[in-house]
Amino acid sequence: MYFLQAPFRPFFTLTALAAIFIPMYFVGILVNGYYINEAYLSSSFWHAHEMIFGFTSALLSGFLLTAAPKWRQVKAVSSGWTLLLVTSWIFARVIMVSQPSELSIYFFCALPLILLIIKLFLILGRTPNAFIALPLLLALLISELLSIYGAINEHELLLESAYHLMAFIIAALLIIFSGRLIPFFVNSKFQTQLIHQNKKLDLTIVAVSFAMLVLTISGVKFATTTLSFICFLLLCIRFKLYFSKKILRVPMLWILFLGHLWLIFYFLLNSLAPYMENLSEARAVFHALYAGALGIFAIGMMSRVSLGHSGLEMKATKLITFSFISILVGAFVRVLHPIFMGGLDGTLLHISMGFWTLSFILYLIYFFPKFITLRD
Repeated sequence: MYFLQAPFRPFFTLTALAAIFIPMYFVGILVNGYYINEAYLSSSFWHAHEMIFGFTSALLSGFLLTAAPKWRQVKAVSSGWTLLLVTSWIFARVIMVSQPSELSIYFFCALPLILLIIKLFLILGRTPNAFIALPLLLALLISELLSIYGAINEHELLLESAYHLMAFIIAALLIIFSGRLIPFFVNSKFQTQLIHQNKKLDLTIVAVSFAMLVLTISGVKFATTTLSFICFLLLCIRFKLYFSKKILRVPMLWILFLGHLWLIFYFLLNSLAPYMENLSEARAVFHALYAGALGIFAIGMMSRVSLGHSGLEMKATKLITFSFISILVGAFVRVLHPIFMGGLDGTLLHISMGFWTLSFILYLIYFFPKFITLRD
């Protein structure tokens, strides 16, 4: 089947569907009292889990399973493997809603990441890329299991530690991939070595953020905020090294730079939150990372990969550009309004959700017809 011949088609479709329906239904739960089964897990945890592991695992599967064979110059992932991974992802979402038993939640929700790790190991072997991607994915799997255990057993300290581990993994992935891909895409666009990747700087930022994670879990607040501020400064330096006014004319590039700015903003908020309690309202710091940095990188990379692998010109149409603008508005409203209003506002929550999900709706409107046509 053509749709399954390239992993990015089904997985980016699932990423967009998760980005649309999970926030939409959760806002309905909060504001309109929609029903959701809470036999083992609360609605708040369901939302957090699905946006972190449902949305992110689909995104990573689409990107890594498309890119990894090209890194090794081997045969693309087969339709059978793609179907197996897609089926496991869908079944995990069903289990999270139905919650039939504790054992089923642990097993089926972890299965998509387990299968992804196995397949990437088979593709990448012992290459440098494997030593970057696989440990982070394994850590993501561990954080998922810890978070489920913490949520089921109402172990708040463990659950909070799992959330911090998740945040480190997502930030590390964004630091590493943006550090590699932004220079590559900019140089390819302008056909010159306009910017250079600084691997030492990237690894330093990841190392500092890991030390921040350890100290955060240990409860050393002063050191945590200091290290977070150091990450903020190092990312500012990297942004200055990467930025050129030329990118402002190219939406396919400026969307990635805006994702980078949101990553910087996340570390700044994280460094200030212990001293300014309003910054933590409605988990504004985490949403700066997930709704801001991750969401913006996601829509930018999904659009790039979908254009490039569909044989289309690497150029943002009006629809694609509007999807970029829409997610920016949604992220700003979601992160900033609780900070300035002292908590969530129902109307503004609807507005932020509306703009954020609209971005992925527009993505599907433009790309899904191309995913199911019988041509490359």
